[in-house]
Amino acid sequence: MKIDVYDTYATYADGQSLHFDVFLQSGSDASTAEQAAKQWLEALREGGESIQLSSTRFCHSEPASPEVIDSIKAKGFAVLRL
Repeated sequence: MKIDVYDTYATYADGQSLHFDVFLQSGSDASTAEQAAKQWLEALREGGESIQLSSTRFCHSEPASPEVIDSIKAKGFAVLRL
């Protein structure tokens, strides 16, 4: 499976930056990447942290690893925290 990688940033309430990549099946659009990022950030907020999505930008396409394929099949996306 080929995937599109979206370079994504978010900001904690205290101003610290969070950098992560969102992986989607190739051919998805930026709005789908943004929704996936928001969904992933919601899971982080369950820990009580306030986080705002700052930016999501297409970076490149690449072949997916088996772990990423499994996540995309299960959730529709995968995330790599950087």
